[in-house]
Parts: sequence; structure tokens; C-alpha cells
Amino acid sequence: MVQYQPPMEWTQWVDWLAAGLHGQNRWRLSLIITGILFARGRRTVTTWLRAAGIQDDYAGYYYFLQPLARKAKHLAGRLLLLMQLVTGNRVLFAIDDSPTKRYGPQVQGAGIHHNPTPGPAGQKYLYGHIWVTISLVIRHPLWHTIGLPLLGVMYVRAKDIANIPRRYKWRFRTKLQLAAKQMLKFAEMAKTAGKTVWVVADGAYANGPFIKPLRKAGITVVSRLRKNGKLFTVPRPVKKRGRGQPRKYGAKRMYLAPRAAHRLGYTFVKRNRKVPMLETFDVPNPDVSIAQRDTTTVAPQALFLLNSQFTQQQAMAFARRIDQEVGSEPGAQVDRAFRLALMRLPSATEQQTSLEYMSRTATQLLAAASHVEAEADGSAPTLTDKQVAMRSLASLCVVLFNVNEFVYVD
Repeated sequence: MVQYQPPMEWTQWVDWLAAGLHGQNRWRLSLIITGILFARGRRTVTTWLRAAGIQDDYAGYYYFLQPLARKAKHLAGRLLLLMQLVTGNRVLFAIDDSPTKRYGPQVQGAGIHHNPTPGPAGQKYLYGHIWVTISLVIRHPLWHTIGLPLLGVMYVRAKDIANIPRRYKWRFRTKLQLAAKQMLKFAEMAKTAGKTVWVVADGAYANGPFIKPLRKAGITVVSRLRKNGKLFTVPRPVKKRGRGQPRKYGAKRMYLAPRAAHRLGYTFVKRNRKVPMLETFDVPNPDVSIAQRDTTTVAPQALFLLNSQFTQQQAMAFARRIDQEVGSEPGAQVDRAFRLALMRLPSATEQQTSLEYMSRTATQLLAAASHVEAEADGSAPTLTDKQVAMRSLASLCVVLFNVNEFVYVD
């Protein structure tokens, strides 16, 4: 067998993960994880053992994987506790389906599923297993945003459960039920450590069995609308209320399927009527065909984001939303503005600087209003305290619209 000396941190992490395993075999986990990291080609147990240099006693590792699989949820929980050391104040999870192909009619739990990656051959279906995979999303200094899989829960269709032996007592659960049940357990662990929990999923999970229990537990869910979602327009206001409850939805149905294939990627353009804002930000010339869009960084772009009427209107609308959600307390307003604009809380320095900026802006607004009122001999309207507070908050929103973290995509 290959002899090697892993780093000290590696040894500590593996010892932490293996703490719940049987003491007679827990030492094998380090070699298994090493093989998983360095394996090439198809990700099978054989390639893991070959990459770790295991030649003798390979049968013992096969037998070790069976009880290890039964403790997969326990290991995932310990791994989550370990990874919370580098996640900051917020823990972000991602949920999606992961298919694995299998061959042979005797593979338990296997069935025909939709293939999310058909490839050049256009293979719409595959035979194998579908795993509801929960990953922890973190930001790496070199690889940027990456997802680290924590746990995969196998989904078996209702028609395929009959092929599983009864001794396993397998019960049918939908993908949404599997994801919600395990996500609630992970969220409880994260909240115990004082973290806020967010979950990102695709449109297939944007349904009641998944969203309702998570929202009840105080978890923020980010997803796309389902293309077959049943949506209606907003009801018209009525002058005189009649009998019964007021309408929640309008009379007309909204269909998302025609809009699901694109994200406003195409629109009608009048060539002789150009939009000045788009001209500032390198809009392509509609009269000619170009292979690559020009990218420039010039002063008019920054001036537009600071002084344009569009930016000022959006900043005031943003300020009204913040005031409605958290009230008029400046500290809470700063926290909410950063959370909505930058998806994070401000640091202590940013919090202090933002509060000082809002206070300084309010003082300048009052001084300017007093000057105008003096020149107009008292005929000019005065600013109320509420208006001054809203304008100073809107000014802070303009600043947030111009920081690099908001303008540029990683």
C-alpha cells in the first residue's frame, strides 16, 4: 500500500468527519476521500481505490462503503458544521437534480428519467438513478462561486418502488418532499450557529410542498417562476364593495410558457430612434452586423449612474421600499439597503460611514432649504423631517448603485 503523510489540517478534518464511524474501520475514510479527490475518468469506487494506491485489502474498502452509505446524512451534517467556519453570517444552499446512469435490469431503484443534459445525441431520457442533491455555495478566492455537494438523496418513482424488496420498507416521496425534509434539518443546524439561511433552486422546486415549509421556518428561497405556473392579472379596483370577499386575482390569465425560452434577449428596435442611456453603455449599432460588442469604461457612464433622472427615480423608489419594510430607524435602513443591493450586511466601518453620510446629507438639505426659504421671503415650501430623511436615504441608495460590487458581475 502507498505510504503518504497528509497535511495536519487534512488529518483534523477527516478525524472530525470520521468521529461518528466505527472505530475499527474509520481510518479507511482518509484513503477513500483521497481517492475521490485524485480519481480520473469515470467516478467509480474502482477508480477511487486505484487513485489512492490501494491494491491489497481492496475488498475491505468495498465492505466499508456499505455502512458508510447508511451514515451519509450524519456525515453531511458534520461536514456542514465544518464548512460553516468559512461561510460568514449567511449560509447559501443550492438544490438540483443529479442523474447517474446505470446499466442492467437488476439495479435497485433505477428507472427511466428525464435527462437534463441531452448532449449532441439529443438523448431525452436515461436509465439510472436521480439524486436530489443539496450543495453548499461558497465564494472561492480563485474559482469564485462554487457549489460543494453535501448530500444526495435518491428519488425513486412510484411505479419503480414495486421492484424494490419489501424488507427495505421504501416509501414514495416526491423530489420536493425529499428536498424540504433534508433542507429543514440543515437549516436548523445553521441557525443554531447563528447563521441566516438562503436556498437557491430552479423552477421545478418553485411549488408549495417545497416553498411553504421553508418559508414557515424563516428560510429565504430564491427560484424562478415555473413556466406552467398559473398566474392572473391584478384585479381592478372597485368603487363600491359588494357581497363576499374581494377578489385576489384578476380575470385574465397570464401565460409564461411563450416567455420561458428567452429572457428579453430580443426586442424590436427602431433604428432612427436610439435610446441615450443605451448609447452611453455601448449599445451595438443596429445598422451593421458586428462579431463582438465593444466594452468601454468612460466618464459619462459614471456621471449617468450618479446624476441621471432614471437613477434618482430608482433610488427614491428603493428608499420608499426600505422605509416600508424596516421603518425610519437609520441603522436598520442601512442594513436593509446593503442586504437588498449587495446581498450582504454592511461591515462595522461601512455601517458607520453610511450613517455619517446620511446625517451629513440631511444637514446639507436643511441648510439648502433654509437658504431658498430666506431668498423667497418665506413663500417657498419647507421640507418636513420625513422628506429630509427619505432624501438622505435615497442619496445613500445612489451611492450603493455605483459601487463596484453592485455594478459589475463576478
